[in-house]
Amino acid sequence: MAKNPAGLVALVRVQVIDPAETDFTDGEILQYLNQAGRILHNMIADRRPDLVQEVKEGDISVSVPYVTLTRFPRRVRRVRVDGREVDPGAIPGIADVSETGRPEYWYMSGFRHVSFSPTPDSTYGVKVFYVPEYAEMVLSGGPCVYPDQALDMMVEFAALRCGLRNEADMSQEAGLFKNFRGEVVTWLSDLTPVPRGEGFIQPYW
Repeated sequence: MAKNPAGLVALVRVQVIDPAETDFTDGEILQYLNQAGRILHNMIADRRPDLVQEVKEGDISVSVPYVTLTRFPRRVRRVRVDGREVDPGAIPGIADVSETGRPEYWYMSGFRHVSFSPTPDSTYGVKVFYVPEYAEMVLSGGPCVYPDQALDMMVEFAALRCGLRNEADMSQEAGLFKNFRGEVVTWLSDLTPVPRGEGFIQPYW
């Protein structure tokens, strides 16, 4: 099966019988694929965050007391300072943000900034384990990150969504979304068991 966005669009066209590309533009089909991709990603993030987790490594210091994540996070799962896990905190719960020392807590100081309390008094190595937001596919994009079974579900969703474009009955669209979410839940349930202590981790916000 094609594993890039342009290939997925072509597969949708086969299902909706639009080989001449007269009924649906590439952009419209890609929009439906991204709808499916966002739902899929968010459900994986909620149920099996270990499957879509990324790790940001860097140093914090007196001059740069925060880490900037590569992508916007859907949730930060855990943070380690010099190999030791530190607890999440919040600015209202931190008595003195000007205190310096070895960091004991982390908190979000911006949509992509992870800061620490006490403020670091030296240089420390940091690892931030987080689930990023869904990355929109583009037609010129490279290989898709999901396995074939997930891509099959996305193609089917997009094809059915094309068929509903001119329908006035919103209940059909609601049924499509409900059925797709059910398929994703079943697929995730069939994967390897969730590691002990993993899954259903509450987001920072």
